[in-house]
Formats: sequence, C-alpha cells, structure tokens
Amino acid sequence: MSYYFCGEVKEEVLLEYSGDRLCRAMKEVGRIEESEKISLEIENRANGLRSAQQDGVLDNLRLEGERAWFQYLGVENWRMLPDKARSELVDSYSMQRMIEYRVLKMWAPVVLAIAKVAEAELNQALIEPWREVFASSEFQAVDISSKKQEKKIERRRQLFTSVKKAATTGPELTLGQIQVFLENFDDDLMDSCTDAFVRIRLVLDNLLPEFQEILTRITTCFLARESEMSIVDLRNASAHPRPDSANIDWGTSVLWLRQLLGTPPLELLTNIRILKRLSNTALERRKEQS
Repeated sequence: MSYYFCGEVKEEVLLEYSGDRLCRAMKEVGRIEESEKISLEIENRANGLRSAQQDGVLDNLRLEGERAWFQYLGVENWRMLPDKARSELVDSYSMQRMIEYRVLKMWAPVVLAIAKVAEAELNQALIEPWREVFASSEFQAVDISSKKQEKKIERRRQLFTSVKKAATTGPELTLGQIQVFLENFDDDLMDSCTDAFVRIRLVLDNLLPEFQEILTRITTCFLARESEMSIVDLRNASAHPRPDSANIDWGTSVLWLRQLLGTPPLELLTNIRILKRLSNTALERRKEQS
C-alpha cells in the first residue's frame, strides 16, 4: 500500500513504518514491554539495511553471490548444477550477507539451502540414471530365520520402497535415506531380495571399481562431523528446529558445509559430477552393445 499511495519507498523506511504501526497497536492493548523489544529489533534491522545500502551491497547482491560460488566451486561443478540448485546457493549467500548486516538473524535457512542442494544433486546422481532399473524391479523377501533378520529385511524393504517412489512418482530421497542407500548398494541381503542393484552393477561392468570408490568418498562426506553433527543432522535440525537447535553454532556449520561441498578431500560436488559421468558412460556403452 505504501508503494501505491506514496510512491516507491526504501526498504528500511517501509520496515520502520510497518513496525511503528505494530508497536502502537501492541501498546494500545497493554503489551508495552513486547512493543519496546519489537521497536528496538526493527530499528536495528532498519539500520542494518541502511548500512548495506550505503556499502552498495544490495545493488548486486545476487550477482555477487553467483560470482562467489562460481569461483569457489569451479567451472565444471557450477555448470553441472541446474538453475534451481544455483539459485539455492545464491540465496544462501544473500541470507548470510544480510545476517552479517544484522538484517536477518537466523542461520538455519542458510544451512538448509546448502543441504538441499546436496540432497537434490545426490538424487540426480544416484537415482536418475537408473530410474528404469528401479521402476521395473520388485522386492521379494527371502525366508526369515530370526527376528534379527526380519528387522534387517524390513529396513531394506523400506529403503527399496522409498527408492522406487523416488524413481517413479516421488518424493526424492532425503539425505538420511541416501546414506542408507549408499550402505546397501553392494549388500548381500539386499541382493537376495531384489535384483535392482545387481543389474546396476552389471551395467557398470569394468567401471564398477571406480564407481564404488566414488561412493566410498561420498559416504565419507556423510560420516564427517562438525561439532558432532553430520550433514544429515544439520539438514534435519535446520528444517525441523527443536529447542536444542539453539545450541548449534550455525555460522560455523555454514562454513563447514561450504567446505564439504567444494574443498578437498571431501569435495562432495566433484564426486557427484564424477559419479554422473561414470553412470552416463556405462549406459551409453550398454546402448551401443544392444
């Protein structure tokens, strides 16, 4: 409304105007202390916006973010990412810059944006090339000899069901499910219940050793820890905040996730890119042979 009736208004002015109306309304109903806290918070954020504007940060913030990620990840990894993933990373950069200027306060959305990129790219590398294999496979449990085996088979059944859905109707696998997928890629009990992974390994043929080596590197990324928290822990905590989430050093976690994506020895995105290349090469060879 301020835009249409008063002409274009600077963000910090609109923030203060809206905040002032809210605070006055709260005072009228007797919520004085809350009103004062909100007023101070809005003033601090408006000042942060002014500082960011004066420093020229807001003028080309997304371009700055794109350039920063491009330079960090390298040409090949950046080109591999779809527009949505690039946008998520740029969003994470923009939010981080606004946190530095005290315009935003919560780090969790920054963590979530980065984790979602890893999640989406792992789905593309692990599920997409083998979509037809998973879609056409079934799970048939072997004879159960003990309660312990029954539980193991049920866990594998749940994983297979999730993988088949990811390959057909969706949704995609979560990071937690992807970690279990990696653990069962070459698993005797899983192979006795479904031929899906056997068929994939047959297609990979002589590329299988290199493929499995890359899977091991990616598994290492899941086992890595920052302050006792893995990428799965951080993704879950950022998406579903709990009371103890306040104890997480989110700023440090963002830096660690960034390193996990692009810095050796983990460099998750580089390993994902290699995995995609190996899968595509194997499928092309199979097509030429058929």
